[in-house]
Amino acid sequence: MEHLAWYQYAAIGLIFVWSGFVRSGLGFGGAVLALPFLLLIINDALIFLPLIAMHLIFFSTLIMIQSIRGRTADQVGTINWDYLKRCLGIMIVPKIAGIIGLLTLPPVIMSSIILLFVLAYAIGYIVNRPIEIKTKYQEYGFLGLGAYVSGTSLTGAPLIIPVVAARVAKHELRNTLFVLWMILT
Repeated sequence: MEHLAWYQYAAIGLIFVWSGFVRSGLGFGGAVLALPFLLLIINDALIFLPLIAMHLIFFSTLIMIQSIRGRTADQVGTINWDYLKRCLGIMIVPKIAGIIGLLTLPPVIMSSIILLFVLAYAIGYIVNRPIEIKTKYQEYGFLGLGAYVSGTSLTGAPLIIPVVAARVAKHELRNTLFVLWMILT
């Protein structure tokens, strides 16, 4: 990154600030929205993923602290640990496979995979076709694919969130996802 011009550094900084606002507002989505723009500056995801991981940990911790502040013990204890363990059991092998793919595949292939996933998310959003989980095989498939994408680019949230949202109570969703992001990062 030492050969970049000043405006490229400025663009990288602005992208990270913008994705921080996205993450703070939604609780997720900063990486999936920032990474395609970062890849336009430097076409190598391996350069940006450690920065995105630190960004994710920082903002997830900040959001968690803000959500805990001023709440009772009953309100804070809203993490569905049983489902979290189940998710992690399904997701650990694909996550490791994604990390291995990230480290071994050429940057052009990894960037193409990341951009194709982001394009698929965008098309699904535009045509208003949310992911619906009806069977346990769909649950396993989306969690596994989301974990693989998370391993390659930390952008698996659009595949993971619908599954978790269908399986945990609404009041447990946000905090359960925060713990999941912290573990997956």
